[in-house]
Amino acid sequence: MQPTQDDILAGGHMLLMTRAGPLDVLGFIGDGQRYENLKSASSEVDMNFGMLRVLNLDELIRQKKAMDRPKDRAVADLLEEVQRSRKEVR
Repeated sequence: MQPTQDDILAGGHMLLMTRAGPLDVLGFIGDGQRYENLKSASSEVDMNFGMLRVLNLDELIRQKKAMDRPKDRAVADLLEEVQRSRKEVR
């Protein structure tokens, strides 16, 4: 099954299976924020199959905390540990 352009433009949540593994695509995040609101807090990453825009770690942590759900708080804690580990390596 392949998503159509209408599926993608609908702005909902999609979990796509790619050759590189699962890709979680969000049409919005947190309190209804959309791509346009978050683009400045993202970076383009070369995934060997094309460029992909992803949220910066700081912004992803902020968004996860703002959602205030147990599963998002748990992910935020893990991401903060990744962030601390990165700082120690530098």
